[in-house]
Amino acid sequence: MAWHVVPAGTPDAAVKRLGDAFEKAADSPEMAKFFETAGVEKKILRRKAFSDHVRQEYAELGELVKTLDLKKP
Repeated sequence: MAWHVVPAGTPDAAVKRLGDAFEKAADSPEMAKFFETAGVEKKILRRKAFSDHVRQEYAELGELVKTLDLKKP
């Protein structure tokens, strides 16, 4: 998984321009071949979807930590 994020306060137009560029690169034949060879699935999440994904992962991993009774070293 690769995350490409920008600092808080980055103008919406710049975020969109960067997102469009990353998506265009990810859609290239070279990247399609890389994804296939690496056995990974391309998944592009824009602002809200990415935030929702991170929140969900954080909650799920937090539950796992509690279930396994993991403690900080």
